[in-house]
Amino acid sequence: MARIRDRIGINPGDIVIEGDDILGDGVKIAARLEGLADAGGIFISGDVCRQVRNNLDLEFEDLGERRVKNIAEPVRTYRAALAVTAGQRTPPAPSAEDHPAVPDKPSIAVLPFNNISGDPEQEYFADGITEDIITDLSKISGPFVMARNSSFAHKGQSPDVRQVSRELGIRYVPEGSVRKAGGRVRINAQMIDGPAGGHLWAERYDRALELEPEPAPAYAFLSLVHSTEYANGWNQAGPDHPARAMELAQQAIRVDGNEPQGYHARALSHTWLRNLEEAERTAARALELALHFLGRAQFGLRRYEAAEASFKRRLIHKPRSDMSRVFLASLYGHLGRLGEARQLWHEVMEINPDYSVAHTRRVLPYRDPAWFDHVAEGLEKAGLPE
Repeated sequence: MARIRDRIGINPGDIVIEGDDILGDGVKIAARLEGLADAGGIFISGDVCRQVRNNLDLEFEDLGERRVKNIAEPVRTYRAALAVTAGQRTPPAPSAEDHPAVPDKPSIAVLPFNNISGDPEQEYFADGITEDIITDLSKISGPFVMARNSSFAHKGQSPDVRQVSRELGIRYVPEGSVRKAGGRVRINAQMIDGPAGGHLWAERYDRALELEPEPAPAYAFLSLVHSTEYANGWNQAGPDHPARAMELAQQAIRVDGNEPQGYHARALSHTWLRNLEEAERTAARALELALHFLGRAQFGLRRYEAAEASFKRRLIHKPRSDMSRVFLASLYGHLGRLGEARQLWHEVMEINPDYSVAHTRRVLPYRDPAWFDHVAEGLEKAGLPE
């Protein structure tokens, strides 16, 4: 019969109790230490070690400073073990019963991808890559995919993949690293045969930002996902989700301070963190920056002068916006300013050579297509291609 081998993390500190939840950095650090601990191990913080090392019959192994998620400063970490004194027996080595058998059917545990950027702020990005892989693999019928919590118990470690395979009872172990510098992202991924420890497959990817040169909306939408998971209790979302959502929203704003989605995401994060006045201020900023959508509404109401001003202000903040130029070109077609319309269309083709009015019409989700027909009519008046 398999035995349950617990992991324990201990850290002192104040806590906040909200209903059934226990919050605070003290709890958060203890939970992170638990995730770092070996199966059957006890990991403690430096504060605990200083308080108990002379009072308990324990030995402490200094593991150095460890960076843990959502904690700004590294945590001094120690492994605690019962001191072996004369007459005590050495604990027996783990038997095969300690670990579940590796099944024959496909079973996968995705180890946390390592952040090798040299920038601790990119840790969330590496974690996001891991979470995305776990989520996408979970959508495939057939293989068993180990849950995120079990996989992330090995974060910050360099485990023996064969041992991970035995402990978790899985056959395949994807792992890798993420390096982000400037405008480039490099992801190295490999698939390991758990029981054998050999490579089955490896690949390197150098295109995340090539496909999305301005990733601020991506950070913002990932933040919104975390807020939505927290609000609905999806995917085992915990009390640290709003703080994680805030980190992603802040990163979106750092990348592009004129992208309204970042402020939208930050306002929602402030709401769940109960910072309601700050949420209101941030939401107001999001509305100020959403000039493209304001211009679309004004254009639809045939308020061309106001729409022109909104689109032009949008282009000051987002000089390479193709869709704001499409709307302006259509607007000028309706107003008979054909030269300006054609110049804007030329700029659209330089920014996005693959832009197609027909494609936009085809993919729009509106039940009534007449709204976009007004855009197409303005382009036709300017003699621009359908």
